[in-house]
Amino acid sequence: MNTKNGFQYIVDIYKSWGVIVISFFSAIILSFFYLFLVYIFSACILIVFILALFAGLIALAVYCFQKAATVDNNGDHQKELLNIAGGITCGFIFCLLCLICCQRKTIRISLAIIDAAVVFIKDTKRVLIVPVLYHFIGFIKNIAFWAAIACLATCGTVSTNGDSGLDYSTQMKQF
Repeated sequence: MNTKNGFQYIVDIYKSWGVIVISFFSAIILSFFYLFLVYIFSACILIVFILALFAGLIALAVYCFQKAATVDNNGDHQKELLNIAGGITCGFIFCLLCLICCQRKTIRISLAIIDAAVVFIKDTKRVLIVPVLYHFIGFIKNIAFWAAIACLATCGTVSTNGDSGLDYSTQMKQF
Protein backbone atom coordinates (compact mmCIF):
# COMPACT_ATOMS: atom_id res chain seq x y z
CA MET A 1 0.00 0.00 0.00
CA ASN A 2 1.32 3.40 -0.90
CA THR A 3 1.16 5.37 2.35
CA LYS A 4 1.61 8.68 0.58
CA ASN A 5 -1.73 8.29 -1.22
CA GLY A 6 -3.45 7.18 2.01
CA PHE A 7 -2.20 10.22 3.89
CA GLN A 8 -3.17 12.47 0.98
CA TYR A 9 -6.70 11.12 1.25
CA ILE A 10 -6.83 12.05 4.93
CA VAL A 11 -5.36 15.49 4.21
CA ASP A 12 -7.98 16.07 1.51
CA ILE A 13 -10.75 15.22 3.97
CA TYR A 14 -9.21 17.58 6.52
CA LYS A 15 -9.03 20.39 3.96
CA SER A 16 -12.65 19.93 2.87
CA TRP A 17 -14.29 19.47 6.27
CA GLY A 18 -16.34 22.65 5.78
CA VAL A 19 -17.95 21.34 2.62
CA ILE A 20 -18.70 18.02 4.30
CA VAL A 21 -20.40 19.74 7.27
CA ILE A 22 -22.39 22.07 5.01
CA SER A 23 -23.50 19.09 2.91
CA PHE A 24 -24.55 17.19 6.03
CA PHE A 25 -26.73 20.00 7.36
CA SER A 26 -28.08 20.78 3.89
CA ALA A 27 -29.21 17.16 3.58
CA ILE A 28 -31.05 17.38 6.91
CA ILE A 29 -32.75 20.65 5.91
CA LEU A 30 -33.72 19.26 2.51
CA SER A 31 -35.15 16.13 4.13
CA PHE A 32 -37.45 18.31 6.26
CA PHE A 33 -38.45 20.19 3.10
CA TYR A 34 -39.16 16.87 1.35
CA LEU A 35 -41.33 15.73 4.26
CA PHE A 36 -43.22 19.01 4.11
CA LEU A 37 -43.85 18.55 0.38
CA VAL A 38 -44.97 14.95 0.85
CA TYR A 39 -47.30 16.03 3.67
CA ILE A 40 -48.96 18.67 1.49
CA PHE A 41 -48.88 17.00 -1.93
CA SER A 42 -49.02 13.23 -1.24
CA ALA A 43 -52.32 12.70 -3.09
CA CYS A 44 -51.22 15.01 -5.90
CA ILE A 45 -47.94 13.11 -6.30
CA LEU A 46 -49.81 9.81 -6.61
CA ILE A 47 -52.32 11.18 -9.12
CA VAL A 48 -49.56 12.75 -11.23
CA PHE A 49 -47.62 9.47 -11.18
CA ILE A 50 -50.68 7.48 -12.30
CA LEU A 51 -51.50 9.98 -15.05
CA ALA A 52 -47.88 10.00 -16.24
CA LEU A 53 -47.91 6.20 -16.34
CA PHE A 54 -51.10 6.17 -18.42
CA ALA A 55 -49.80 8.93 -20.71
CA GLY A 56 -46.59 7.00 -21.32
CA LEU A 57 -48.40 3.74 -22.03
CA ILE A 58 -50.91 5.45 -24.34
CA ALA A 59 -48.04 7.16 -26.18
CA LEU A 60 -46.32 3.78 -26.57
CA ALA A 61 -49.48 2.18 -27.98
CA VAL A 62 -50.07 5.07 -30.39
CA TYR A 63 -46.44 4.91 -31.52
CA CYS A 64 -46.70 1.18 -32.19
CA PHE A 65 -49.90 1.56 -34.23
CA GLN A 66 -48.61 4.58 -36.18
CA LYS A 67 -45.29 2.89 -36.88
CA ALA A 68 -47.16 -0.21 -38.07
CA ALA A 69 -49.20 1.96 -40.45
CA THR A 70 -46.05 3.44 -42.01
CA VAL A 71 -44.31 0.10 -42.60
CA ASP A 72 -44.47 -0.94 -46.26
CA ASN A 73 -45.89 -4.24 -47.42
CA ASN A 74 -42.44 -5.84 -47.65
CA GLY A 75 -42.19 -5.64 -43.86
CA ASP A 76 -45.36 -7.61 -43.08
CA HIS A 77 -43.68 -9.38 -40.18
CA GLN A 78 -42.59 -6.08 -38.63
CA LYS A 79 -46.08 -4.62 -39.14
CA GLU A 80 -47.61 -7.64 -37.43
CA LEU A 81 -45.20 -7.40 -34.50
CA LEU A 82 -45.88 -3.68 -34.03
CA ASN A 83 -49.65 -4.28 -34.06
CA ILE A 84 -49.23 -7.07 -31.50
CA ALA A 85 -47.07 -4.81 -29.29
CA GLY A 86 -49.68 -2.03 -29.55
CA GLY A 87 -52.47 -4.49 -28.70
CA ILE A 88 -50.56 -5.84 -25.69
CA THR A 89 -49.92 -2.29 -24.51
CA CYS A 90 -53.64 -1.44 -24.84
CA GLY A 91 -54.50 -4.60 -22.91
CA PHE A 92 -52.05 -3.63 -20.19
CA ILE A 93 -53.59 -0.14 -20.04
CA PHE A 94 -57.07 -1.65 -19.68
CA CYS A 95 -55.92 -4.03 -16.91
CA LEU A 96 -54.16 -1.21 -15.08
CA LEU A 97 -57.26 1.00 -15.35
CA CYS A 98 -59.45 -1.79 -13.96
CA LEU A 99 -56.97 -2.39 -11.16
CA ILE A 100 -56.92 1.26 -10.16
CA CYS A 101 -60.72 1.54 -10.32
CA CYS A 102 -61.16 -1.57 -8.17
CA GLN A 103 -58.53 -0.53 -5.63
CA ARG A 104 -59.71 3.05 -4.96
CA LYS A 105 -60.40 2.29 -1.29
CA THR A 106 -56.96 0.74 -0.83
CA ILE A 107 -55.32 3.73 -2.50
CA ARG A 108 -57.15 6.09 -0.13
CA ILE A 109 -56.02 4.02 2.85
CA SER A 110 -52.42 4.04 1.64
CA LEU A 111 -52.56 7.83 1.23
CA ALA A 112 -53.87 8.13 4.80
CA ILE A 113 -51.01 5.92 6.02
CA ILE A 114 -48.48 8.08 4.17
CA ASP A 115 -49.99 11.21 5.71
CA ALA A 116 -49.88 9.68 9.20
CA ALA A 117 -46.25 8.61 8.73
CA VAL A 118 -45.26 12.07 7.54
CA VAL A 119 -47.02 13.70 10.52
CA PHE A 120 -45.21 11.32 12.87
CA ILE A 121 -41.80 12.03 11.34
CA LYS A 122 -42.55 15.76 11.26
CA ASP A 123 -43.47 15.72 14.97
CA THR A 124 -40.50 13.56 16.03
CA LYS A 125 -37.59 15.20 14.29
CA ARG A 126 -35.06 13.18 16.25
CA VAL A 127 -35.90 10.23 13.99
CA LEU A 128 -33.77 11.87 11.31
CA ILE A 129 -30.73 11.79 13.61
CA VAL A 130 -30.91 8.01 14.21
CA PRO A 131 -29.34 7.06 10.83
CA VAL A 132 -26.50 9.49 11.53
CA LEU A 133 -25.81 7.77 14.86
CA TYR A 134 -25.74 4.34 13.21
CA HIS A 135 -23.49 5.71 10.48
CA PHE A 136 -20.92 6.84 13.04
CA ILE A 137 -21.18 3.55 14.95
CA GLY A 138 -20.54 1.67 11.68
CA PHE A 139 -17.67 4.01 10.86
CA ILE A 140 -16.03 3.37 14.25
CA LYS A 141 -16.57 -0.39 13.83
CA ASN A 142 -14.87 -0.29 10.42
CA ILE A 143 -11.92 1.69 11.80
CA ALA A 144 -11.53 -0.86 14.62
CA PHE A 145 -11.76 -3.73 12.13
CA TRP A 146 -9.09 -2.33 9.82
CA ALA A 147 -6.87 -1.43 12.79
CA ALA A 148 -7.13 -5.06 13.97
CA ILE A 149 -6.29 -6.28 10.46
CA ALA A 150 -3.25 -3.97 10.40
CA CYS A 151 -2.13 -5.31 13.79
CA LEU A 152 -2.52 -8.90 12.65
CA ALA A 153 -0.61 -8.19 9.46
CA THR A 154 2.41 -6.94 11.44
CA CYS A 155 2.46 -9.71 14.09
CA GLY A 156 4.56 -12.12 12.09
CA THR A 157 3.93 -15.76 11.31
CA VAL A 158 2.45 -18.53 13.41
CA SER A 159 3.68 -22.00 12.61
CA THR A 160 3.60 -25.44 14.19
CA ASN A 161 6.85 -26.73 15.60
CA GLY A 162 6.43 -30.48 15.62
CA ASP A 163 4.73 -31.93 18.71
CA SER A 164 5.72 -29.09 21.01
CA GLY A 165 2.82 -26.88 19.95
CA LEU A 166 2.84 -23.50 18.33
CA ASP A 167 5.91 -21.39 17.73
CA TYR A 168 5.26 -17.67 17.54
CA SER A 169 8.07 -16.19 15.55
CA THR A 170 8.70 -12.49 15.74
CA GLN A 171 9.86 -12.04 12.20
CA MET A 172 7.98 -9.36 10.33
CA LYS A 173 6.24 -10.26 7.10
CA GLN A 174 7.65 -8.60 4.04
CA PHE A 175 4.97 -6.95 1.90
